[in-house]
Amino acid sequence: MRLKCLAFTVFYFVSCSLFGQKLNTITGQVLSEDNTIIMGATIENTSMKAHAHSDLGGIFKIAYHQTKDTIFISSLGYESRKIVVSEFVLDDTLIIRLRPKPVELMELVIGGKQRESLDFFTAIDMEKIKVNSSQELLTLVPGLFVSQHAGGGKAEQVFLRGFDIDHGTDLAISIDAMPVNGVSHAHGQGYTDLHFVIPETVKQIDFGKGGYEVTKGNFSTAGFVDYQSRDTLVNNQVKLAYGQFNTSRLFAGANFMNTARTKLFIASELLFTDGPYEAIQNFQRMNIMTKMTHQITPKDQLKLSLSHFNSSWDASGQIPQRLVSAGQISRFGAVDDTEGGNTSRSNLILNYTKSLDDSTSWKSYFYLSKADFDLYSNFTFFLRDSINGDQIQQKEHRTTFGGGTEVKKERNIQNKMLLTSHYGLSLRQDYLEDVTLNYTKSRNYLSTENLADITESNLGLFYGISLAFDKIKIDPGVRLDFFRFQLMDKLNVEYQTLVHSKALLSPKLNFYYTPSALVQLYLKSGKSFHSNDARSSLDGGANDLLTSSYGADFGTVIKPNKNMLVNLALWNLYLEQELVYVGDEGIVEPSGRSYRSGFDASVRYQIAKWLYWNFDVTYSHGKFLDESQEFEHIPLAPKWTAVNGVHCSHGALYYGLASRLLSDRPANEDNSITAKGYLVHDAYLGFKKQRYCVEIRVSNLLNSEWNEAQFATESRLQNESSSVEELHFTPGTPFFAQALIKLNF
Repeated sequence: MRLKCLAFTVFYFVSCSLFGQKLNTITGQVLSEDNTIIMGATIENTSMKAHAHSDLGGIFKIAYHQTKDTIFISSLGYESRKIVVSEFVLDDTLIIRLRPKPVELMELVIGGKQRESLDFFTAIDMEKIKVNSSQELLTLVPGLFVSQHAGGGKAEQVFLRGFDIDHGTDLAISIDAMPVNGVSHAHGQGYTDLHFVIPETVKQIDFGKGGYEVTKGNFSTAGFVDYQSRDTLVNNQVKLAYGQFNTSRLFAGANFMNTARTKLFIASELLFTDGPYEAIQNFQRMNIMTKMTHQITPKDQLKLSLSHFNSSWDASGQIPQRLVSAGQISRFGAVDDTEGGNTSRSNLILNYTKSLDDSTSWKSYFYLSKADFDLYSNFTFFLRDSINGDQIQQKEHRTTFGGGTEVKKERNIQNKMLLTSHYGLSLRQDYLEDVTLNYTKSRNYLSTENLADITESNLGLFYGISLAFDKIKIDPGVRLDFFRFQLMDKLNVEYQTLVHSKALLSPKLNFYYTPSALVQLYLKSGKSFHSNDARSSLDGGANDLLTSSYGADFGTVIKPNKNMLVNLALWNLYLEQELVYVGDEGIVEPSGRSYRSGFDASVRYQIAKWLYWNFDVTYSHGKFLDESQEFEHIPLAPKWTAVNGVHCSHGALYYGLASRLLSDRPANEDNSITAKGYLVHDAYLGFKKQRYCVEIRVSNLLNSEWNEAQFATESRLQNESSSVEELHFTPGTPFFAQALIKLNF
């Protein structure tokens, strides 16, 4: 018995000495070689199987037993590092710098904390696919299509999940937390002009399809796209491109400061083109941007960016098919070649992030934007006015400011569940002066149809939690939005200010099941909305100012092998009846209740080290639900869209081929007029060295005849006695080649 007690005592003291010792903690900060903070990096102590993640300031804390313990640091897009604790002075914060490297599919762990699995599609596409415009940045979102019907001057027309989103009514777009969509815009609700974004300054694109994200409010019915700008440019560089149609683009950017605490860069862009049209387009655009990032303390970071953009252009507009079919004008001709416009925008964006403690982060943002818009269009020619024609001028002066704050807190409950709470608020205020619709002739003023001042306010509150178990994650959330619309009709002889207010509650509930690092299943559901133009209150009242959507997604993200990533999703979306201001005609038009359903499929495959394949396909079926409507077809709603690309790299040589397909779709409700589909191929070939790069790009490689923007429009020509409803279109770009040279310094 005494022998057993002695053995137990020895075992107890040995166990205490080996396993009962107090754990030590090491604190570090993860940066890139250019001193950029790396958030979400994984830090593992391989000696004791402990792990942590870097916070908004790149800060982490991790336990260790002995100074000989090995710490492993990794992050997507960076080379991994191993360090031994004894290599560093433990009294100070470790500074760990990671070397950038190309993002690889084999690094992705599905369901991991580094990034959402779907965002990885855009992350690797930005590495593999060359883009040279803000329009091409949008096309990096899987399943998103764009078309331009003013030669680059107007915002693009957007298609996503069976929506003809027009210029942004059902897609919330932001950059560095500043919303881009324009409420109650002179040309259309949610008008989103991204031409102030210089593509070389964008680092990351986050996106979501459907209205399931609790932090997203207005315009997020079909989805959202968030751009994040760089803290530093990849290189100091000058880039010059020149191509057909007297097209040229000059980009210049330089890092003026790049220290551990402060970074500053300036970038600018000039673009000119005459376009392929018979009437010279005279398009010119200028962008300039500067951004400063300052690390106040290891836990506090401030970012400030300033930008300015302006452009002007002439346009040939949409032309009627009957004139082209009769041979009276070519596809690149015009009925009214005095269309076009001017637009400008200046932005100030301030972002502040702070790590409150090891598990709590806080970020706030503020933005101020001033924009001017002046557009001349002629869609119906001489239908309304047989003498002067139907040209209209739409213009506005807009000041937008707002901001928000968000807090995210994590708590580990008995090492069995990770509870994350995320809450915050946002405020946006738009002041619109002289929102105008004039009748004009060759840009000369004739009369005023609409003239109003509008003030629109939006306060948003949200709260969401995430319950993460071993393989299951549940994300319930809710947001509350309050709107105030104020409208003064300046053509009313009696002074009157209309004021309407409305609040909307939008619940969300998402489920994720991740049985392994190779498979994730998800079920997302939620209510979202978009606001309607404040001028709709003149006819419909406050009840029509907000339109709700209800949707659900059932999908999966799979890695069939280490170099392939696949996303499959079935979805449906119900949209309430809405009243949307139709800027092209200056009227309010009901569209009725609608229902859409379909599926998405996306594949990314690193077939070989030198060969990358991307493929996206979307099918959707949509219909109107109101019995009062004679036909159920939703005009211009695409059924099939597909993108296919192959991208190759052999040492300094790189090349690729990309194709995009849009199927035929109804142009009107009874499908008597069809918007023609198209298949277009683009190619590029380049040679890259450390100091320079030369490249040749070809759009529409096979010189296909295709229509970019298409509408069923009733119009009348000057020599016609009656109107005709038929397809009106803007021709797609013919074979277009340009050469590019880039110099790094």
